[in-house]
Amino acid sequence: MISVRLNEYNLPEGKDEDKVSFDLAELDNLSDWSGWAFYRIAPTWIEARPLDNVSLLSNQLTTHLLLVKRKSQPDHIACVYPISSSSALSNIVNDNGDIKVQLRRAKGNSDAKAAVVIGTASDASQLNCLIGDVVRTARGWLLDVPAKEVVDFKSFPSGGPLDGVGFCTWSSLGEDIRPDRENMSGLFNALTDHNLPIQSFILDDGWLNQKTYEKGDSSPFVSTTGPEEERGTWQLRGLYDFDAWSGLGHDGIKMIVDEATTRLSKIDGVKDTIQVGVWMSLVGGYWDGISPDSPLIAKYKCRPYPASRARLPGISNEPFTVGFLPGGKGTYWLPPPSESLRFWRDWFNYLKSQGVDFLKVDNQGSMSLVDGTEGVECQHAIWENMVKASDEVFGKGKVIHCMSHHESIWGGIQGLGIVTEGEKFVWRNSDDFGLGHKKANAHQQHIFTNLSNSLLTSHLAMILDADMFMSAEQDPVPHAFLRALYPGPLLLSDRPGIHDSRLLGRMISKDKTGIARVIKTQHPAVPLSHRALDIDVIGKGEGSGLYAAAPTEAGVILGVWNVREDNDNGRVVDKLTFTDVKYALNGKDMSSPWLIVESDLEKGGISRTGLLSSSDAVITDIVLERMKAASFWLTPLRPVNKVGVAVLGLTKHFAGLMAVTDVQSNDTRVTAQVNGEGTFGFVVVSSQRPMYTIHVDDQVQDATLALTPSFHGVDKVWLIETEIRANGTRGDGWTVAIDILG
Repeated sequence: MISVRLNEYNLPEGKDEDKVSFDLAELDNLSDWSGWAFYRIAPTWIEARPLDNVSLLSNQLTTHLLLVKRKSQPDHIACVYPISSSSALSNIVNDNGDIKVQLRRAKGNSDAKAAVVIGTASDASQLNCLIGDVVRTARGWLLDVPAKEVVDFKSFPSGGPLDGVGFCTWSSLGEDIRPDRENMSGLFNALTDHNLPIQSFILDDGWLNQKTYEKGDSSPFVSTTGPEEERGTWQLRGLYDFDAWSGLGHDGIKMIVDEATTRLSKIDGVKDTIQVGVWMSLVGGYWDGISPDSPLIAKYKCRPYPASRARLPGISNEPFTVGFLPGGKGTYWLPPPSESLRFWRDWFNYLKSQGVDFLKVDNQGSMSLVDGTEGVECQHAIWENMVKASDEVFGKGKVIHCMSHHESIWGGIQGLGIVTEGEKFVWRNSDDFGLGHKKANAHQQHIFTNLSNSLLTSHLAMILDADMFMSAEQDPVPHAFLRALYPGPLLLSDRPGIHDSRLLGRMISKDKTGIARVIKTQHPAVPLSHRALDIDVIGKGEGSGLYAAAPTEAGVILGVWNVREDNDNGRVVDKLTFTDVKYALNGKDMSSPWLIVESDLEKGGISRTGLLSSSDAVITDIVLERMKAASFWLTPLRPVNKVGVAVLGLTKHFAGLMAVTDVQSNDTRVTAQVNGEGTFGFVVVSSQRPMYTIHVDDQVQDATLALTPSFHGVDKVWLIETEIRANGTRGDGWTVAIDILG
């Protein structure tokens, strides 16, 4: 049984901030509850950290979600979720041993109220449903309607720049390497030489005309990147104007757009689908606002907003980190609420005139540094007007929201879809890819954060983006597998000339017209509810793996990742059980037989198959070395002419089951609709070698037949594969059918 209640909290008149004790009766003995505390670990990021008991909640960092279970009764689980409104922000703090809700006024001259939603369940397998009910209750409170009347978010528009194969310059050129005519030309040469079918190209940080307006000695901190002579100097840099910096030359953005469009469109699989986006920061357009001597100051009546680190306790204020303020205080010059719509509209219209199609708006969380009630009003207006102007100029769904983990997104009017009126937006779910030079276990933490955050964020008004990655460096296989199970944009950031076209070929497929399409799930992979509160999953030594599943039209893809620490031989030694499969199927009808298929993540293709049976407590052992993963496809078996037939889709792809858009069957035939070319597979369970014919669009087609290795060693499972190829004709896809002959 699930129980949810909401407590509302008000800021007294005349108070801009407060800490209020709140009722946690459901967690009657705090030391008996363990799980995950989702802390704000940086100005721009919220991540889960293990919590051995709730009484040990950090007294330094702010908490934005608690997901815990009772140690003495592990089936009893709880979710504690602070909610921010348009009038007050909220989070949870440990105030000298007293768990309190911390409030901050967000609107002057109005009632200021926030809330905390507390949900409980008596069955750990209900965690996903519990979080969904908690989020629905929060949305109902913000909309002032009963939770049962809250409607689903609107569908995200398809066919935009974030659907295709993407590329981003950030890691490709090198962090802190500014794009210029020479290195951009070299990058385009590499992409065309290797025939990478890039359809969405992002010019990341470094292109803007920025200006350093304050700097000083950073001792003892030294940057590891950037010009040698500047590595011991901190700098505050602001936006100077809307144009590109001198290294890109006059009309530099137009030059990038023209070169991308001209050169990339010649690559096979691309044609006329090229779209170009650019990076910017929400904080006035650049990291530290608008430069005080910029002509934009007078034009948009910009004001000096005081900023401080006061609301980011426990986060180091160090040079070369996001949101650094010397001495903990500073000033951001920003357009006031009355001018921010005009500011964004003018800038976006200029970019549109240069050929830009979409945006990546970064560093959104740093707006939390702006002080006072006016600071929150400015933050809300800048975000809302940025979205409004982008919708007007570029069309809906044309922004990647990044570094945007803060109260209004995580549990407030932005992330819960109030500002966007129920429309979804693309949102980065985790810190950057490839931070091995900055922190330990960076890749494990990246995958863990994407999956653990999705416990909540998959219920919010977001299309989750797992960030860019490299196809040929830094453990590409588990990263590629993760991104195949995410609905957000596929973004490569390969260094010029260092590409793995074969790996990319397992993520994309040409449609019937010959255009490259990304084969990815439409719902993000989410940790299995009954395992999700296992805090050992990121521990040292040997232990459990991180299990997460994503539904498809033809079944479910279940992944297991090793996100354990590098120290002490961080290896997964675990088991895949029938219980895991049952919860991965998430209520799908199991009265008829199901097939489980292990996909070979390293090579592609099918390695093992087997029939699911409730009598099999353990299906297989899971042993994963550092940064390895395993993939299992679950698909129903259909009775056809005295044998069982299952549809696998594109067997060599990471998410090949997702290529199947519909399946129908009768007494002698199974028919599948497929949206991409590649090696297509059926499985037949039969004690005898099956007799069959394969049709593709009503034409008989050759196929291969092989007996597959079985999980149990006794099932006779036959893999039948045929090749589907694009032929330039129109249509939504192919019809592939197997007839089982008597």
